[in-house]
Amino acid sequence: MPERPVLTVAEVFAVADSIAPLYRLLVLLAAFTTLRFGELAALRPRDVDLEGLTVPVRRAQAELQDGRLFDKAPRSAAGVRSVSFPAELLDAVTQHLEHFAAPGRDGHVFVGPQGGQLRRSNFRDDWVKARKAAGVTDELHFHDLRHTSNTLASTAGASTRS
Repeated sequence: MPERPVLTVAEVFAVADSIAPLYRLLVLLAAFTTLRFGELAALRPRDVDLEGLTVPVRRAQAELQDGRLFDKAPRSAAGVRSVSFPAELLDAVTQHLEHFAAPGRDGHVFVGPQGGQLRRSNFRDDWVKARKAAGVTDELHFHDLRHTSNTLASTAGASTRS
């Protein structure tokens, strides 16, 4: 199986800065926390610990064939975890929660373009446009940001288990 693309930190920010502001933090957290799309889509403001710079992963969004969205438990007990985000992202997290998250502690941190739940399908076009605008490889899938995160963590000496 061929290696998946891994971005540099500069490329991550190039993509994040090329995407709609609504999704900038989604890209940054995916690239710097190893969180999966479904885990990010299921986040609630009450999950985000701004003082501890952590996000507990307790659920992931899934989509049924008929298009209904629901939250499910992570695939395994190891999937329930607390993930740290870099202090450098604190301002971005705070700004996003103030300006883009759904209202209330139980709303979603990331919403779709009309304010409803975020879906892969309503994110995909923005992702493709941002990837192209940033000049990164067309081979890059959103999930590859997880590989970027693991690579950055391992070069910094952190464990990549998650």
